[in-house]
Amino acid sequence: MLGLELVCRVSHDGWAISTMTATENVKMIEYRLRAPGTDRVTVDLIQWTHPTSLRQRYSIQYVPSAHLCFGADDIEATYERLLRQGVEFVSPPVRWPPEQGGWIVTFLYDPDGNLVELNENGAGRNVVEGSEEERWAS
Repeated sequence: MLGLELVCRVSHDGWAISTMTATENVKMIEYRLRAPGTDRVTVDLIQWTHPTSLRQRYSIQYVPSAHLCFGADDIEATYERLLRQGVEFVSPPVRWPPEQGGWIVTFLYDPDGNLVELNENGAGRNVVEGSEEERWAS
């Protein structure tokens, strides 16, 4: 739904994967994905088939929670398309911070309850001028 290309689908089991995860009799499927036109950045999605994946959604402010962020060329159109496909969003796209024009951003949940952030390509700045972040970035 996000336009990522499937690079490969690989099943893993046996001693090495069980030792690496400190879990007995592990069986998992790895889906390696990448954004179109890129070679170096990939995302690996793991499906645990034994033991089966636990599904629990943490609230957005829960510290151990993490999320991935993807750029979208037209975030409103992407939001509407994904909404029609049944994707659950935290909110519609929001301009943040509103007083500076800033980013156009929204968060959604993947099928396992993980957070995914979408930012509109070309909106906002990575570092706000005159901020502490700008001092550190320089």
